[in-house]
Amino acid sequence: MGVREGELPKADRGRRYMVRRYASRELRLYYFLLRDNLHIEGYYNRSLDFDEVKMQLEDLKYYIEKIKEEIKGRA
Repeated sequence: MGVREGELPKADRGRRYMVRRYASRELRLYYFLLRDNLHIEGYYNRSLDFDEVKMQLEDLKYYIEKIKEEIKGRA
């Protein structure tokens, strides 16, 4: 199950579409929260301090584990 890496969306619009279509509600919420916090606040706005970045990266690890669990559940 899945797609080849070359078929994955490269633009944010495509990633949002894929998340909305295929991810569970819980994973959608995590994705959009992490995207807003790490990508927009951290990268573009540079408004996160080191402690906040550390917390967000820990949340990202949790999100990755949840994805792994969901994939195992579908197999």
